[in-house]
Amino acid sequence: MKHNIELITHNNPNLEENPFSIKSNPYVVGLEREKKLLLQYIKNNDICFLTGHLGTGKSSLLLWIKNNLNSHNVFYIDAADVEKNFSIKEFLKNSKKWFDIFRTYPRNIVVLLDESQDCDYNLQKALKLHWDHGHIKSIVITQINQNLGNFSPSFKDRIGKRIIKLDKLNKLDAINLINLRLRNKKLFDEKAIEKIIEIADYIPRKILEFCELVYLKNKDKKKIELVDVKKTLREKNRTKIKKRNQVNEESGEIKKMPRLTLPQKKIIKSLDKGKTIEEISKDLEIPLEKVKEELNNLQDLDIVEFKTK
Repeated sequence: MKHNIELITHNNPNLEENPFSIKSNPYVVGLEREKKLLLQYIKNNDICFLTGHLGTGKSSLLLWIKNNLNSHNVFYIDAADVEKNFSIKEFLKNSKKWFDIFRTYPRNIVVLLDESQDCDYNLQKALKLHWDHGHIKSIVITQINQNLGNFSPSFKDRIGKRIIKLDKLNKLDAINLINLRLRNKKLFDEKAIEKIIEIADYIPRKILEFCELVYLKNKDKKKIELVDVKKTLREKNRTKIKKRNQVNEESGEIKKMPRLTLPQKKIIKSLDKGKTIEEISKDLEIPLEKVKEELNNLQDLDIVEFKTK
């Protein structure tokens, strides 16, 4: 998926680019304990599970691991983008040139499996077997569903109690997130920041999304105030999406969904991030009419619903 960052000229010459991109970012805030735990599990050659509400920073934390774990060979896999005939063996072989030279797997392989609710049985089985045989030293999987309903009991046994849950930010960390993106430039007044954090319910991705909306709408102002936040967010028409994998309340199992095409998966991920239809068309480089067609197909499958407010 391609993300286009809109170039902006603001009154502040040090902020020419949009600082609030919701694309996964390794500069995470308020997750020091979680970082330490993840590194410990990886160094102990464990399989662990990273969970949390949508937008709490799971993918960003994986990116932080990839950028900072220099002693291991880290491979990132987005299960939502994996094709039906995907082979983890071929993926590992083709990703490192020295396999062709030494005919062996690289050492200290760590697999980061994002969006694992879309992981099928064959990929689960292959990951488990490669870990059992020592080809893969450690696996980190992420998904929203804390019950891991689509994973086999044997895979869950290998995870055990090594579960890390990401929660919402506290007020101080939420403010620090905004200040980090603004490089401590005082573009928003205090009341404006507090209102954005409150509306976003202290969820990192929503905070960034709402900051971006307000920032782009009021880019010519020297200071963005509370009234600007209220007006901008009141004007925003949003497309809402149902949970992609609805959970059975009694069993905790994820209800089986029809197999989706790759464009449909990408559209759903964009909707999860709060994108409008026009933004999806631009970001994914898909014609607007094609996006609408795919959304209608997803609506027929009872996967998405549209609400304007």
